[in-house]
Amino acid sequence: MNDLAALTPPLLVCAVVIVAIVAFVRHEMGRRRADGGDAADDFSVGARKAAEEFDGNAGTSADASAPASRDS
Repeated sequence: MNDLAALTPPLLVCAVVIVAIVAFVRHEMGRRRADGGDAADDFSVGARKAAEEFDGNAGTSADASAPASRDS
């Protein structure tokens, strides 16, 4: 019985780590499946949005996103 008592804390930590890993993997895999798209589509949409925000053209069409002339 003393051996079992000595092994309980490491076994408990191991079980908690395994449960956390399983929960993390399920969360990450489930998010992609729910979107209906693959990682390449997600990246291109995210990159386009980030570029629009960086340029200050968020919410405009692609034709209107041409740089304005600076004649000042």
